[in-house]
Amino acid sequence: MGEHSQMRMAIDAARAKAAAARAILKTSGTDESDAVTLVEAGWAQVARAVGLAGAVADTKGLVVPQPRGTGDVAGLERAVLALESFYIAHFGAPTLRALRLTGRAAFWIAFAAVVAVLALGLAATATAPGEHEGLAAAYFVRPGFTGHVFERLDHAVDFSWGARAPMDGVPADNFSVRWEGCLYVERGAKTVLAAGGDDGIRVWVDGKLAIDDGDRHMFRVKKARRPLAPGVHKIRIDYEEWVGNAQVLLGWSRFGAKPVPIPAGNLVPPGGNARHRCPPSRDP
Repeated sequence: MGEHSQMRMAIDAARAKAAAARAILKTSGTDESDAVTLVEAGWAQVARAVGLAGAVADTKGLVVPQPRGTGDVAGLERAVLALESFYIAHFGAPTLRALRLTGRAAFWIAFAAVVAVLALGLAATATAPGEHEGLAAAYFVRPGFTGHVFERLDHAVDFSWGARAPMDGVPADNFSVRWEGCLYVERGAKTVLAAGGDDGIRVWVDGKLAIDDGDRHMFRVKKARRPLAPGVHKIRIDYEEWVGNAQVLLGWSRFGAKPVPIPAGNLVPPGGNARHRCPPSRDP
């Protein structure tokens, strides 16, 4: 079986997983963990299809959305749409190639394929997350969270500044950053919070210190002792950089896997957004 045929199978499998997950989420009283499992399997097929695409065609124009969190059905649907469009552009409509149909039958099969692609695109657009995702960030020009402060919204806490300054007006050494907001955890996966810093980092969850690694050291990742319960949690991250390279990460480990950065779709700024509420208070 050629690579393009394997790619076709991977796209079809991802689409089927997305459709099944969407059906579960639309049915009241069902266990959403089943949908999360299907979505994770769908993303695995997307990754396989992308790898196969690179083996059979120039992927310069292929832009596949990345998941905004575990259980991101809308993101999976958009990824399938992007792969479907890429496949049709390079190999033609798969149904016509496989069946070699002509005449009226071929016309209606092609018409149905186009309608399906358009419907998938509309569904993905309608369920796309809002723009207000991430954590409120306060960059201080001195350690200890003192001195002049610059504020902005960071869509993730995953920075490797090295010897560079994190932003204009803030020095490359001897600065501190505080991120505040909320963290949304889906059901269906054992989720353990993780954080790494060069130098010190501390993380509070719902007012309790969950990770305490605030001394001076090279980059290392620490995990919280207890998994996070599903739902929305208030979170604060304090990071301090003294001298040398600067790096910081807020991540999580799911299903026992290696920690990865928490995506923007699971981070909510103070005051909340269209999908989740978050207290505006800046207390731990």
